[in-house]
Amino acid sequence: MVRPACPACSDNYSVAKVSALYHSVTYGYDSLTSADLNADDVHQAFAPPTPPDRWGRYLAAAVAAGLVVYLASAFAVMWLYIALSIGVVAEMMYYWEHLQAQDDYRRALARWRGAFFCSRHSLVFIVGERGTYSPGQFALLVRGSRQWAPIGARPRAESQPAPGGLSSR
Repeated sequence: MVRPACPACSDNYSVAKVSALYHSVTYGYDSLTSADLNADDVHQAFAPPTPPDRWGRYLAAAVAAGLVVYLASAFAVMWLYIALSIGVVAEMMYYWEHLQAQDDYRRALARWRGAFFCSRHSLVFIVGERGTYSPGQFALLVRGSRQWAPIGARPRAESQPAPGGLSSR
């Protein structure tokens, strides 16, 4: 596989895949690491995204609470039904959020797998996307935070309205 050229220097000699750097530091391979990369920094900045939590825990907790109340109320079945209903509704709401988190995780993992690091300029870039990122910004991007911005992107002025929005005049 051909390494892409760095957008800053148009050189592909100092470019390495982010996932390969992370795995080389994690598993102790010395072929990709250099003296200027600290292992702790690589673990913090280039770690893969974390998968979302498993679902099903609210239903299990509702069943356990329903059984306790069922036994404490002298076997009144109504309390078991109420606890199960609450558990099913809570689990349905959590499942919808889980589907969104799974989609976000897949997108972040695809970005992580397609990212490259230029050791000469200490920047991360993704082939096919505009802009470059510092390692810290890339870590925020991959972990799903909305607080990242590409290097060189201007923040919008407070008084300037958003495109398509209404102004206060």
